[in-house]
Amino acid sequence: EDDLNVHEIGLQILRRAYNTQQDSLIAYAHVLQSDWHSLTNAFSTDSVLHHSIKAVEYYEKAGDKRKIAEYSRVLSIDYLNSIQYDKAQEALFRALEIYEDLGDEKGIGGAYRSLGTIAIFMEEPELSIKYGNKARELLEKVEDYNTLTLVYLDYIKSYGLLGQYDKAYQAAADCIEMVETKAPEQIFVATRAYAARGNLSIKLEDYEWALQDYT
Repeated sequence: EDDLNVHEIGLQILRRAYNTQQDSLIAYAHVLQSDWHSLTNAFSTDSVLHHSIKAVEYYEKAGDKRKIAEYSRVLSIDYLNSIQYDKAQEALFRALEIYEDLGDEKGIGGAYRSLGTIAIFMEEPELSIKYGNKARELLEKVEDYNTLTLVYLDYIKSYGLLGQYDKAYQAAADCIEMVETKAPEQIFVATRAYAARGNLSIKLEDYEWALQDYT
């Protein structure tokens, strides 16, 4: 019942935004709707996608390139969650092009990082590493360690899929160290790194080390 009430309030906000005929405000109203639909199980993922697509569409009408890039990245995540990998990549390449036009190295690095993640889902670990390397170079330059920890998290998975366990273990150690020394707010990334390394140890039948990482 509460979800339905929130939904009705959201629709009222959306209608009022359309009445203003301000494209950026309409886009933001769709952003709020998309965010809310992502947090509730009351509606299907199609609802999330619908509002994300509309948000990008109206930011285009507003001519806000930075917002187009930002929410194209958000849209790529929604496509990824809907197992539409090609569309997820397409949205990211669009964001990447805009970030390159803007000369936004942090944005470019973040887009490459996301492309690396999608490549893992597409079972292309070598491509993921390629994108990860591009992301790492830029993210180190701009000192975006929060995003950089996610690059190393992807390295663990990619090198693990390739059977290059030494590199996977090193990526886990680097990820954890970076969280501890440069990105403490990414504690959940460290948690995932410990779990991923534990999974590798299980594959190698090193159960004692796996237990330590899981603990």
